[in-house]
Amino acid sequence: MKHLTTIMALGLLLLVAVGCSNSEQVSNTKPSSTPSQTGSTSNIAAQANTTAQANSWNPQEACNYLSGISGLQTRGYKNKYEDVFGCSSAYKELGAGSPLANNLAYYVDGNAQTANQLKLVLNVNQAQASKEAHAALLSSSQELAQKSLSDPLPKDVSSAITSGKAGKWTIGKADVELKREDFPTGKGYELHFLIKKKA
Repeated sequence: MKHLTTIMALGLLLLVAVGCSNSEQVSNTKPSSTPSQTGSTSNIAAQANTTAQANSWNPQEACNYLSGISGLQTRGYKNKYEDVFGCSSAYKELGAGSPLANNLAYYVDGNAQTANQLKLVLNVNQAQASKEAHAALLSSSQELAQKSLSDPLPKDVSSAITSGKAGKWTIGKADVELKREDFPTGKGYELHFLIKKKA
């Protein structure tokens, strides 16, 4: 009888020990899924931020790309309306002329976090001085391409600016365009040099 009681006691202790062991295993496996989910979310957020940076520019840096050119310093990145932000320079006069001289200005457009378009606008009001005006646009465009894309302006883009002919190109991961708008009076025109990062 004593042997039977001892065997039953040992069996009960064994059952209790097995139950505790299983309970510890379950409690040790539950938290493991949480860190991997958190890590995955962080990686996705980091990738999205990297993509956004690759497709745009830092607004303050973009506004200062042409600060070394007299007359093209901007007046700070500001909210225009809703989520539309930007900065611009004053119109820099190129030579003399009446009633309006040829002039050049620099613009940056974007949202609160990033700048996504850089633009130079040349107004040719004095056709007889168009060669000098185009030369000013070309030198500013070359500086802008180097600062914003870390690439020189290709020869075909430079030729288009010199001749005033519209065109579209790709430089690295950016779209580059030269637009021409002739004035209705026939006495002048605008040239818009634009740089946009590819989406």
